[in-house]
Order: sequence, then structure tokens, then C-alpha cells
Amino acid sequence: RPGEAYTFGAWVKTEKVAVGKDGLGALVEAIAHDDADRVLGTAKTACVVGTTDWTLCEATLTAPEAASHLTIRMQLCKASGTAWFDDAFIRSPSAASDQRAKPKTSPKPTLGAFDPAASRQRTGAGVEPRTIRVRAEDYLSPEQADAALARAKSAQADALICDVHPDGRLMFPSALLPMPRVVPQGHDPLGYLVEQAHKESIQVIPAFSVFALGRLAADHPDWEVVSADGKLSDDWRRWACPAKTEARGFLVSMVLDALRYDVDGIALDDLRYPDADYCYCDFCRARFRREYGIDPLDIAQNPDKLRSRSEAFRVYLLPFGSERQVRSAKQFVGGMADRAKLGDLKRPGVLVCSDLSASDASAEMVEAMASYVREGGHLVLLDGPVGVGDKFPKFRELVGAAGNCRWLPVDVSFRRDADHPLVADLPDASFGAAGRSLTSPATATVLASFGHVPAILLNKHGNGHVVVFNFEMHKASSAASQALFTKTLEWLAKQSGAKLGKGKLHAARQAWDKWRADQLADFVAKVREGVKKARRDVPIFTLPSPEP
Repeated sequence: RPGEAYTFGAWVKTEKVAVGKDGLGALVEAIAHDDADRVLGTAKTACVVGTTDWTLCEATLTAPEAASHLTIRMQLCKASGTAWFDDAFIRSPSAASDQRAKPKTSPKPTLGAFDPAASRQRTGAGVEPRTIRVRAEDYLSPEQADAALARAKSAQADALICDVHPDGRLMFPSALLPMPRVVPQGHDPLGYLVEQAHKESIQVIPAFSVFALGRLAADHPDWEVVSADGKLSDDWRRWACPAKTEARGFLVSMVLDALRYDVDGIALDDLRYPDADYCYCDFCRARFRREYGIDPLDIAQNPDKLRSRSEAFRVYLLPFGSERQVRSAKQFVGGMADRAKLGDLKRPGVLVCSDLSASDASAEMVEAMASYVREGGHLVLLDGPVGVGDKFPKFRELVGAAGNCRWLPVDVSFRRDADHPLVADLPDASFGAAGRSLTSPATATVLASFGHVPAILLNKHGNGHVVVFNFEMHKASSAASQALFTKTLEWLAKQSGAKLGKGKLHAARQAWDKWRADQLADFVAKVREGVKKARRDVPIFTLPSPEP
């Protein structure tokens, strides 16, 4: 009923939840849709992290005009840990007896039915601490630190993970880096927080954004990572090259400097490269070439120089969206993909695109894609393209589907709709991924669905094929998504009379990926070695990069 205020919510309980930057924790959200499943409005409420008892979280959403139905979504937002949701509801004062107000619950909840009586109780023994992330700006002064501790006590937190390395500064006096200028004269933020937290039996774990140089990059531009195009990262965090001895030594010393305090652990954040396109600095290229006899720049920019006959079927990647979305796609596709240059795509091969939207597309781009497929190439979309078909009719013809995109629930399961090799072994288990979906197939065949919404579409266009995964395939939590993607590439290669082979290029890419990962592992090893020399028995762990 448009214009009517609906109350929605659920009973929530959390355990061992750590919230990332800008995270919301245990989130309950109501979404208003129209008949075409377009999102018209949302409202949300979040549970306070650390609620050990069942807590009612509820809010109100006024249904917009043209709204036809409401859905409720429950999830952990930018957080890790466990959350239970029970007795979810959406109700209206005037619809107490209206069956339309009764929520439809999923037959396959993520964690199954939850029995509160059988749940593990917090006894302190063998139970991981409940942690809360504290940003640097939240404990600059004693008053701010006291307020942060009060919130932690209210949430019954056992430990604080506090950011101590914001933008190339340190939150404690050090000979290595200055503190932020806004810290009161003579105040030691980390020292004060540790002292006061321990009085409340709360642990303090400093978190370092280890390879994010921030302002330090201005003093050491030679430490920064370099892309395959020879450019520095345009990320404001200004990333350090993990392989460079001088940079690594400085950053290890920075982390170990915190051991002067009675901290309860060390957390390593941003322990990564900005994305898969780094680092190709002269130092990395020379070392890798010395160890493997291959210039890694050839792997990125001249793959045909290394390609063997068994690798004739090419896989191209063209990611769009934000930095995180691009990084997610590159990590999902892995080392099997060449850089895509539209207008210079060779056959046999497949172009893989992710997070494509109308703002990214152009008439020339759509024509290049259509021409490539028409002449025998293939196209795979790792999620539903947003608005591209509305803007370019030729794109609708290419993918064989139209309709407005809708947002799928976070936890969804497939239903096979066609007898086709691509979905013959499709798992019944959830892929655990949200998605943007084209809702109206035309010439495309629906191979699988999420309820009444197409999940996988296949369209024949000229001499090639288009496969659309109508959900965020590259962000799916299940290992089955990777297997399905590989199977799709193998099937497309077969349609071109080729094979998805492995040879010299594949081996070189694997070696390069491993070499880069080894630089990160070596950094952690140096930190562990330093902790051991300091004779401190504190745990060291890494923090996951938060995903939107």
C-alpha cells in the first residue's frame, strides 16, 4: 500500500563480530520494489556489535508510490563473525490480518535453524575475543579515548583493534614517523588507550596499514609501486612496493616499534598490492627476471611473446567499476586473462567483462563487442549490466535480454531451467552472492534461475556466444562459482574448435603471482622474527580488506 508506513525488523544476536571500516555490523534492511522489481526505496537498522542476548532491531519504511512489494534482507555488512536473525517481520498497522504482510522466508537460511539453548555460551575459556575496530580519529585525545572505551564496555567488547598508522603517521611517539598534528601536546594516544583499556580488562591490538605509505610517499617516491603502464598508483594511500628491501625494513621496524607498549597482539592491515596490476618497478622486474628468466612486463603487455600453441584460445578481461570492483574481478579471473584492448581482440577467444554500466559504455564499445562476437569471439558478463541495454539497443540484441536490473538477496540458490552442458552439474548449494539481473530474456536461453529471475543466460549472436551471469559472479562466496566460470570458458573454447590450454604463458603467470605473494609472506615472516627477538608472546594476524 503506497504511502503507508511499514514496521520491519528481526531479533538479532551476534558473536565474535569484528566490524571493518565504515561497516554496519548486523544489518536488517527493508527494500521497496515495483512490479518490474526495480528498487524504489530502502530503510535499514543495525544491531550494536557485541549483543550476546537476543535484541529486537526494528525501523520504519514508508512505501513509495508505485511500490508493489517489500522484501527484508539480513546480513553482516563489512564485518566478520557470526550473526543470528530470528522472527523477521514486516507489518502495517492497517494490515494486521492481511496475508500479504506475512514475510516469505528462505527455505535455506545461511546457517540453518538456530537453537539458542544449544548455542555456545561465553565462558571466556577457548572463546575468541569480541573485537571492535577503533579508528585513529576516535582516540586522538584522552576524552575521545574514554568515550571509545565507554562504547566498548557497553558492547561488552573483549578487545579493541585500533588504527595506529593513519596516512603515514603513527598514533604513538616514535623516531620513525610523526604523530598527527591534531594530537594534544604531550599526549600519547596508544599509551593512554592501552593503560585505560587494561584497567577494564579490555585488550588492545594496534592495526597497521602496512603498505599504505600515505604522506610518507612524498619523502620516498622510489618506494612506491609501479603499474604495468609505468604509472604510480593514483590511490590516495600511496602504496609501497613489498619487495624493496629499504621500504620493507622501514615498515617492519615501524610495526615492531609498537612492542614498546603492553599490547595484546599485532594486526597487519592492507597487507597487499593495490591490485593485480602491480608492481612492475625496475627492482621487481630485475629480480623476477634474474630468478625466472622472464620479464614480468611481457606477461602483462606482450603475452603472445610467451604464448604456446596449447594456449591459442585467449581470455581477455575488461573490468569496470570502482577500484575494489576491478580488483575483485582480477582476483576472480586470476592469471588466465590477457589485458583487453577493444578493437584488437583476437580469435579464438572470449572477452570477460565485470560491473559494466551505462556510464561506462559507449556506442563504439558496444559495436566493438558485437563485432567481436559476430565474427566468432565470445562474451562473458560476470554480472548483469546496469542500464546498458536501455541506452544502446544494439547491446540488447547482443545479450538477447532486456529489462531493468534488480538487486537479488545475498543468499540465493540456482534452479536449472534448460538441459545444457554448462549447467549439467550446477550445484544446488547457494553461491552466496548478491546480483544485478536482467529480468526480460528475448532471444537468450535461460539456463538457470533464482526463483523467477534469470540467473544464467546464453545467447547466440552471429558466429559467437554471449553468457550472462545475472549476479555478481566474481564476488560469490562459494568455490562452485570458480568451477562454473572455468567450465564456461572450456565450453566456449570447444565451440571455437579450441581448448582452454595451459602452457608457458600460464606457467609464467602462476610464477609471477606466487612471486608477488611471496613478498607479502616474507614481510610477515620478518615481523614474526622481530617479535620473537623481542621475546614478546603476542599473536600476529592480518585483517581482511573490507568488501562493499
